[in-house]
Formats: sequence, C-alpha cells, structure tokens
Amino acid sequence: METIAGLLTAGRYSAALSLLRSGANTDSFSGAEREVVLAELLQKTGNAGAAQNRVRRLLRTAGLADSLRVRCLGVMVEELRDLADIEAGISCLQRAWNLARNGKSDDRACWIGLPLMLALFEGPGPEAALGFLPSVRNAVVRAGDPLATAALHVFVAELEAKRGLVSNAAEHLRVGRRLLAQHSNAWLEGSAAVGAACVSFLLSDMGTARTEALLGLRLAEQSGHLGVKRAALANLGHIDLAEGAFGKAEEILREALHLSPPASEAQKGIVDGLAQVALAEGNSPEADRLLRTLPEWTPETPRGSWYYGLWSCVTRSRLLAMGGRYKEARDLLAAAVTGAEGQPDTILASSLRLLQAEALVRTGRRSRAVGVVAEAAAQAGPAPMDTLAEVNRVAAIALAAGGDLAGAGTAFER
Repeated sequence: METIAGLLTAGRYSAALSLLRSGANTDSFSGAEREVVLAELLQKTGNAGAAQNRVRRLLRTAGLADSLRVRCLGVMVEELRDLADIEAGISCLQRAWNLARNGKSDDRACWIGLPLMLALFEGPGPEAALGFLPSVRNAVVRAGDPLATAALHVFVAELEAKRGLVSNAAEHLRVGRRLLAQHSNAWLEGSAAVGAACVSFLLSDMGTARTEALLGLRLAEQSGHLGVKRAALANLGHIDLAEGAFGKAEEILREALHLSPPASEAQKGIVDGLAQVALAEGNSPEADRLLRTLPEWTPETPRGSWYYGLWSCVTRSRLLAMGGRYKEARDLLAAAVTGAEGQPDTILASSLRLLQAEALVRTGRRSRAVGVVAEAAAQAGPAPMDTLAEVNRVAAIALAAGGDLAGAGTAFER
C-alpha cells in the first residue's frame, strides 16, 4: 500500500496530496506537521496562495517546533522568488538555514541550503553562491541522503550552465542521474531532464534538447510539480522557435504562460519568448505590445530581475533595429552591456555586445563596432552555433561598412 511518506520520497507530489486530503494513511502526519506537509504539497503542485496562507498561520503559532518552522520558511521563500524579491528571499532562507543548523538537523539544512545557494547566485552573484557551496556540500554529506546528493548535482548543474560552463553542467547532471537511477524521485529526475534540455540547447543539439524536454514534461506529470512542467514547456517552446516552428512555439509558450504566477520572473521570461516569436514572424506590433507589458530593465532594477530583464533588452533592441531605430537601440544596449558584465551568462553578454556592434555600425561608429565584435567573440567561448554565426554576420556588416567587401563575403560564408 502506498504511503504519504513513500510518495514524498518518490517525488510524486500530486499523488501524496490526494492521499493526504483523503484522510487515509495519515498516521505519520498529524497536527502541525500535517499542515506543513499540506502547505509544501500545495506549493509544489501550483496552489501557492493556499500554501502561503497556511504557513503564515503556522508561523504565528506559539510553540511551533523549529524543524517545522524551517519548512514553513522554505515554502514562504518560493513566493518571494516569484516576486523577484531576492533580498527578502535570501534573508528568509538564511534564517531557516540557521535554525536547521542550530537544531543539528542536517537533513533539513541541505534542503534549505540548496535553494539558498541558487538565491545567492541570483542576487549577490556567482562568487557568493560558490563561497556557500562547501557549507551545503558538508550538510549533504552529513545527512547521508542519496536524494540530497543527487539534488546537489542537479542544482550545481544549473549554476554551471548559467555561468556558461556547459561541460561541467553536463557532468554534474550525469552524476546526479546515476544516483537517481538507484533512488528514484520524479521531481529530481524531471529537473535533471529540464537541465539536460538546456545544456543540449546551448550546444545547438536540438534533437537531444527536444527528447530531454519531453522527458521532463512526462516526469512533471508523474510528480505533479508545476515548476518542472512550466520549465519543460518553456524549453519546448524555445526549441520550436529555434527550428522555425513559430505556430507551435507560440502555442506551447502560451501554455507555459498559463502556469506562471502573475508578475513572476517565470512569467516575464515566457512573455519575452512570445515577443521573440512575434519578431521571428515579422509581427513587430505584437512584439511591441508584449514587451510593453514587461518592466524595462535599468541598473536600478532589483537584482533578482536582472536575468530576464537583460534578456528582454536583447529582444527590445532587435525590435528597435527592425524599425530602423538604431540610435535608440545603441543607447539601450550601452547600459545593458555594462549590466551584463556583472552577470555570469556569457551567451547573454555576447548577444548584447553583438547587437551593440550592429547598432554602432548603423549609426556610423564602425571602428568602435569592430572592437565590440572582437570582445563578443572572445567572451563567447564555447558558444552555440547560432551565436558564432551571429559573430560572423555582424563582423561582415562592419567590414562591408568599411569597404572591405572581400572580408565581408568571407565572414558571411562562415
């Protein structure tokens, strides 16, 4: 007979929620612990409002055990991350981390430490996250939980991919999946598939990226984890966009959008993807309409919103270029390139520099553009094929503008 505890260990959250609500097999969960488990499951399966209401009530309860308080704070931080309030999220997670460590609860500490590591990456930056990594690793080792070890590799793979270290990310995913083959967990397996889809996409291996994204979607159905399902759909939408299947891309991205909390970072990223689809179809009015629903990135934007905010600058500048508004694009990109210098995403930085170079050429600043192209090429490293193609395309524009038609032709052929 399936138990709630067994379903939680297997990462099958929808099934665990149904069993908990039925009142069956709840002997091991009663009172406040049952309420905490219910809040965790509601959060994971997409009912964030009900989850947040429950943990707020619980945190006001006198005498709530620290172990349960830690778990309530873990639920609360999900809402803060959705709202890009990264500073509040880090504060909440640090409080939970300290409670878990003071209570000698390594199993709780590692499951709090992993999202705290991601939050530090999104806020203060990769140095802060990597500086905290040994503490998380120590907690995972002391916990002795193979699922926590697998989760550590899956989470670190996400950090490495965002830093542009694709081979490192792939290796962490390989190790994590090897552990999950022996200790199955649908949520972590789905997360690993989503990560593998991203790695394959970055390597321009669209066939493998699609296979992994579809696997992530199937595992999301098994686990009931809304975030994994949304991420898998977003991956599929971007794969369709890259392959020119614009109608399919829009349909899938809109499905992912339907699963995104309002005003969340996930929603912003998906809306930007829809704007990219509109641009690819030559529908600049629709792209403009979509981008106007997003807050514009500025250096004063909260750090938790910089990732999608800067990527939206890529889309906005392409829209401006499509309309021949190169001076506006140049001004927008000058600030965005500076902002991206503090980000670990080398593909983002290269994309912004290449657009900046084209805007500089179109506004008569060819010599500066040549330097920017060189900077982008050096920064790209092991970039996807489309990024390398864009380097050569912009280089060709700069060479042609300077009268070097032979050099421009060679660059275009590349």
